[in-house]
Amino acid sequence: MGLPHVSHELHVPVLDGLGLLSPARAKAWLADRPTLRSLARKTTLASHKDHLQAANRCLPHRAFLVSLQKEPTA
Repeated sequence: MGLPHVSHELHVPVLDGLGLLSPARAKAWLADRPTLRSLARKTTLASHKDHLQAANRCLPHRAFLVSLQKEPTA
């Protein structure tokens, strides 16, 4: 794992947020690489599934906020 400021996971979303990445060019680039496209799709779906499972195990937002206001029982 590299440094955060050179990590793909950080700079790609930042560039995309700034409007400096072209979705059309990315699609064309992946279209020329079907194996990589398939791997990217599978990885994204697996990650999404993992995040949904984790979110379903968490307290709902309101319940979490209410729990912060309760007196601790020690």
